[in-house]
Amino acid sequence: MTKFFSVIIPTYNRAAGVKRALDSLARQTFTDFEVLVCDDGSTDETATVVKGYSDVLDITYLWAENWGGPARPRNLGIEKSVGKWICFLDSDDWWYPSKLEECFKFTQEFDFIYHYLDIIDEKDKGRNPKRVSRPLNNNVLKELTVNGNCIANSSVLIRASIVKQAGKIAEDRDLIAVEDYDYWLRVAEITGKFKFIAQSLGAYNWGEPSNISHISLNRIEKERNIFNKYVKQLGESDIAEAESVFSYKIGRYYGMLGDFQEARRLLKIALLSKSLEVKIKAFIYLMYFRFPVLKKHSK
Repeated sequence: MTKFFSVIIPTYNRAAGVKRALDSLARQTFTDFEVLVCDDGSTDETATVVKGYSDVLDITYLWAENWGGPARPRNLGIEKSVGKWICFLDSDDWWYPSKLEECFKFTQEFDFIYHYLDIIDEKDKGRNPKRVSRPLNNNVLKELTVNGNCIANSSVLIRASIVKQAGKIAEDRDLIAVEDYDYWLRVAEITGKFKFIAQSLGAYNWGEPSNISHISLNRIEKERNIFNKYVKQLGESDIAEAESVFSYKIGRYYGMLGDFQEARRLLKIALLSKSLEVKIKAFIYLMYFRFPVLKKHSK
């Protein structure tokens, strides 16, 4: 039986997280959806937790031998799904009750829908939550390439017919943790009908100990691989600007990791950007990383 939405949740040994994610789905005000929990070989109580929702959700539990990342489980979920739209939800994140209802309003006109997520970090208790994601301009492929990934996986809905055209999410181990960014770019090559909803419709759990999206040298190298893959599609002047903006982002990453020499080198390249905003931010961080003793005062 066809559903309007298929919600795909890849997971690995996150029984407590899955429970919170599924609780959020059980509270959705829009109910025409199925849930596919795609287990990458968990050895904890995940299966028991999922089976406990069979009376309140149209839910399917798919277990496979551990692969080591979310791409293969997501592809399995896509393969088994029957929805007109594919929705992604990571097992450590959760949605607010009106998420699907709000997104449904834009499903006739657009092919790709995403929105703000509140960033939740238990270390920041008592502070106002920050938000992840931002709007894109009309040239989605160019902006995603130049300015980097701004789309949180757990906020994304894609028309199933577009997913079919885009094909499988890359099961390349060199892209683990950034395969979603690669997929957004592939979708942008097919359609520019992206819709950003300027509302927080869910929560992104930054504080999850096993969250693979945190900054590392390995992640920097993966983002560089994606950048090099797509930047060649831009015009000559756009390539130069993309390299400046990318250098700003990666320069910040190196600074956060304590490699201030590499951070300063990249931020000097970022100063060549045409964007006054990028120039100002690059200069500020350049000054900041010139005096690393100040780092102890950072968040």
